[in-house]
Formats: sequence, C-alpha cells, structure tokens
Amino acid sequence: MQLTTNLKNAVLGTDNLSDLLSPYFAYVYDGPVPATADEAIDGDCTLLCKMAASTDGTTGGTWDTPTSGALPRTSSETFDGLVLANGTPTFIRICVGSDDGSGAAGGTDYRAQGTAGGAGKELEFTDPVFVANGTNRRGIDQLSLQFQ
Repeated sequence: MQLTTNLKNAVLGTDNLSDLLSPYFAYVYDGPVPATADEAIDGDCTLLCKMAASTDGTTGGTWDTPTSGALPRTSSETFDGLVLANGTPTFIRICVGSDDGSGAAGGTDYRAQGTAGGAGKELEFTDPVFVANGTNRRGIDQLSLQFQ
C-alpha cells in the first residue's frame, strides 16, 4: 500500500496511523492506477463502488489492533457498497472525511492506495467483475494495511 505524503509525514511525527485513517471509506476504481496516492485520478478511471461500514454508506470503517506488522480492518463491521458502474477493479483508495480520492491530495487528505482485482492484488476479489444493476453490492471480507 502507498500512503500520501501528508499521511507519511503525520505518522513519522507523533500521530497514529489507525487514528489518522479513521473513519475510512474504500473507493474501488477501474482504470489506470495512479503512480502515487497523492495524484488525482485519471479521467479514464471509473468509480465502481464506494464501500462503508454501514449499508447506508455513511459510516466509515475502523481498524483493529495491529498484528504481524499489519493493520487489519475491524472484522465485526459489515464493509460493503452498492456497485455504481460495470468494470473490473484495478485499484482501491482508502480515504477519510470528505476526500473521495479523486483529486490530488491536499493538506489533510490522508489516504492509502493499493492494487485491486483478482489473485495477487493487494485487495483480492474472488470474482473481480463488478456489475451495476441498481441492487448489486460488493463487500470486503479481509482488508489490512501492510507495508514492505
């Protein structure tokens, strides 16, 4: 996972990563993966789904206790969202507050970015094809921030 420069600076200071990235929403995109989490989303990208900890999409997720060098999402939260467009995910942005991850990161836009799709991606979907029909929902069973 990549972090925005502002988030790296805050974590290298005195702030806690799980606090800075909470409550969070996950935005799943199809299209060219931005080179960094700081960059704006390319016009050729499509937002496939906004995932939240509540089915109404208004409650952000939280993180559990770090284990084995990873920060896992709180497993008791149902984390999903309505599929907004047809496509195959290529990346995910985890954002806080009003940041939807589409623009260039500003001063307090703390976000993480990782690859998404089928096997071998940072966020794997067993069926990576998203189909929007007005009722289809997609969820995340496992999500954790891991760094090399």
